[in-house]
Amino acid sequence: MSRKIVTFGEIMLRLSTPGFSRLVQAQQLDVTFGGGEANVAVSLAQYGMNSYFISRLPAHEIGQAALNHLRRFGVHTDYIVRAGERVGIYFLETGASQRASKVIYDRSHSAISDIEPGEVDWAEVFDQAAWFHWTGITPALGDRPRAELVAACKAAKAAGVTVSCDLNFRKKLWSAKEAQATMRPLMAYVDICIANEEDAEKSLGLKAGASDIESAELDEASYFQMARNLKQQYDFQAVAITLRESFSASRNGWSAILLDDKNCSKPYRSKRYDIQIVDRVGGGDAFAGGLIFGLLSKTDTREALEFAVAASCLKQTIPGDFFLTFTQNLDSVKFRVISEAHYDMINACDICMVASGTATLETAILQKPMVVIYKTSLITWLIAKMFVKIKNIGLVNVVAGKQIVPECVQFHATPKKISHLIRRMLTDEVYLAQIKKDLRDIKKSLGGGGASQNAADSILN
Repeated sequence: MSRKIVTFGEIMLRLSTPGFSRLVQAQQLDVTFGGGEANVAVSLAQYGMNSYFISRLPAHEIGQAALNHLRRFGVHTDYIVRAGERVGIYFLETGASQRASKVIYDRSHSAISDIEPGEVDWAEVFDQAAWFHWTGITPALGDRPRAELVAACKAAKAAGVTVSCDLNFRKKLWSAKEAQATMRPLMAYVDICIANEEDAEKSLGLKAGASDIESAELDEASYFQMARNLKQQYDFQAVAITLRESFSASRNGWSAILLDDKNCSKPYRSKRYDIQIVDRVGGGDAFAGGLIFGLLSKTDTREALEFAVAASCLKQTIPGDFFLTFTQNLDSVKFRVISEAHYDMINACDICMVASGTATLETAILQKPMVVIYKTSLITWLIAKMFVKIKNIGLVNVVAGKQIVPECVQFHATPKKISHLIRRMLTDEVYLAQIKKDLRDIKKSLGGGGASQNAADSILN
């Protein structure tokens, strides 16, 4: 069994309106559970990590339902204290277009707010542990959770465990003055700091500069400097800053910056995603979970950041707090530095033929019609380009299993290679059958009738 990854915080009952309805009009509410550290624990469990969540839950049916929900997704609950009277609740209505989402909390006097010293044996928790993650929400819940978090951090450091913190400022829980009085001393225990511009300003008093997330204008240089300031001031091993450009409640730009002592010794900004939001709750937690997994499993910290950003992007297309995707959906894509021009090329295409499952995720995120084709079916691309006459068709390929190279709009192939593939098509029945299947899929993706489908039919026949 791999070493433990431990998170500590509150899991809440989430009651959300169906679809995009408002709380004042809802006749029923959807029920699930979620919370910052619990969301991270679930993400890590989906990646196959030995994930433990520590909290305090009542011994009644609602507390048991929360416990069961965590277990359902592979999270270990061995150290959760069963005591207290109530589970915290939050109500959510999902925004759309120019109407922002709204959250109403009902978490006062929840079980974790009354946690007692000694209820959690932190020395036992951190035995054989590799990582401890917490967020700025936990110390904001009251004096007792704050004291318990300090005890946890001390025990983690004594056990040689890496500690990460997502600053996660919540103005409904405490003021900036209160947050800074607590969070600044706690940074002495933190190795990896995760923040956005508001978190850094409200929790630690560091401002990003000229950026305005509401107007979707980001000053990259000011974020680079903020990362440097955080790392220098608190001697972090690494600083990760998430960058959200809020065009509307339904559409956000999403990327992140990492600064460390390894591959990102100069601030490195990830690929930027343009997200059509389904549910942004838990997006930051999916980033934290992806970053923890990436830093533990990848040798290049740039790849760790790209993995985390892609995970967070996908989470925001999934309803609920939890990110429910396995490593084969993400890790198979080698998230390397890819020029923005490549993505502009994919965006110019009406349909993308994806030459490997490893490229599927990148194309799907750009929300392009997509056909997954046989790995060596360059000839399929050529036939579709010449005969099916799709206006712009792109082939997305993977070179050496390492870097996604979209070959769209322009394609370079020698006559010798093309003639070789044509000869193979005419002599290899298996290859020919696969090409026909690919063309059928393309035909199906086109929909309707017309000249393009007729051309595809003639080729298939």
